[in-house]
Amino acid sequence: MNKLIYRSSNTNFNAEFVRVAEQLSHKLTFNTRDEYLVWVKQWKEDYKNLANAIRNNRFVWKHDMAKKPERIAYFKAKLDKAIDVPSTFYTERISALNNQLFADTGTRAYSDWKTIAIYLLLLRKAGKIRAERCYQARKAQEALV
Repeated sequence: MNKLIYRSSNTNFNAEFVRVAEQLSHKLTFNTRDEYLVWVKQWKEDYKNLANAIRNNRFVWKHDMAKKPERIAYFKAKLDKAIDVPSTFYTERISALNNQLFADTGTRAYSDWKTIAIYLLLLRKAGKIRAERCYQARKAQEALV
């Protein structure tokens, strides 16, 4: 996981990403299509909230750093249009994802949301790998019957 976060430009991101996702796929527990769809729904909600939180924080930072009145007004307008992120996401879900990240990889992402975003993308890839494995097992079992 650390190789994905702190990578140099000469490392192959895709190969390392798939290797770590394959390892994570063994830790996922869904077995049926319905369980997978519930898991995907939760993943999408988490990723949407994280992306909106990162975007909102970027606008706040740029608004605070802006010097020219037109730039301040521009980022103020962006902040007014920003999608609200539920407060429970900041308090409960981020800490739950951080604990899950630590349990799975041994890495902590205290306030580094980039790490959590990479972890969520890894989980999505791992979920697809797990779902394909379950699908192939189900097809093989049906073929035997």
